[in-house]
Amino acid sequence: MRRLALSIVILTCCSGCAVNKGVWNTGGSFRPAPEIALQEATLSAREDWVRLANEGNAIGQNNLGVMYLQGQGVERDDAKALYWFRKAATQGSASAQTTLGEMYAQGRGVTRDDTEALRWFHKAAVQGSARARMELGEMYAQGRGVDRDDAEALRWFRQAAEQNYAPAQAELGVIYEQGQGVPRDLAEGQRWYERAAAILPPGPERDAMLRASQRLAQRPAP
Repeated sequence: MRRLALSIVILTCCSGCAVNKGVWNTGGSFRPAPEIALQEATLSAREDWVRLANEGNAIGQNNLGVMYLQGQGVERDDAKALYWFRKAATQGSASAQTTLGEMYAQGRGVTRDDTEALRWFHKAAVQGSARARMELGEMYAQGRGVDRDDAEALRWFRQAAEQNYAPAQAELGVIYEQGQGVPRDLAEGQRWYERAAAILPPGPERDAMLRASQRLAQRPAP
């Protein structure tokens, strides 16, 4: 229900809008596209990442994984992306760990495995990755790879939100607006929508958060 609610917030406030440099994931949360800078990378830079990846450099391995995942400068190949993300993830790259978790959660390039997704999200989350903390919250909220636990989901969402991660702030807006796992609190929901809007660049996602905030401001307290 929470994921559906957030989707409704966006569709209501932003029907027909194109997403700017990111994607609303299947859970209904906006996630920036990974490593967008790779799209503008020069051929020389890509060659450097290939060399670094083959030398065992985790950053190069992660960037090469993104190249294969997005088809940037190479033919898109999820299996090769998975290979390089795993290489970087085992060296402790939180970015690679998070993306690897997403690939397992989505069954992209590998058989879907929620337990494995949860494991990689947790590794990145304890390193401080806001994106991983958001994903981990989703897993607990949906009971994927773990028993559903709204309190644990809220804990991870809040940690990501306090890092100024707009998708988590929007998620908290929905949680408090709907009163799911917490007492309903329109003022708190409005506060989180406003915080998300303050971070997002001008565009449809920011407009959606502003409209959600304004909608709550006009509602009488329950």
